[in-house]
Amino acid sequence: MKDPDGLTNRQRLFANAILGGKSATRAAETAGYSPKSAAVTGWRMLRNAKIAALIATRQRAAAERAELSCELVLRRLLEIQAGERDGQALRALELLGKHLGMFPDRVAMADPATMSDDELAARRQALRRKLGLPA
Repeated sequence: MKDPDGLTNRQRLFANAILGGKSATRAAETAGYSPKSAAVTGWRMLRNAKIAALIATRQRAAAERAELSCELVLRRLLEIQAGERDGQALRALELLGKHLGMFPDRVAMADPATMSDDELAARRQALRRKLGLPA
């Protein structure tokens, strides 16, 4: 059953787990998906527009409640770069920046399930060339 915002209970549980700091795979398992398919399910759910919108909205709200902003993080990073070398402060700012979506650690990729056989073959061939493997 879907909520008024169009999310199922499992999708909402997944988003909550992501917001709680779990990986996509662990979040999918927490939401009740099979551990055997959790990695693929988590990957797909991260790309679901409604789930991504919920996560982004909640991250913005949390940042506002904590009175955080991208400008604050950037200002402190510049201060640290200018002379202060406190590893804990730098790590904390990195985490805050990630929370604010400033440093995405995932690159959006095309879903292999939606690619044609020719596209998949071309990607495999390019990867083999890059790795120096025979065609």
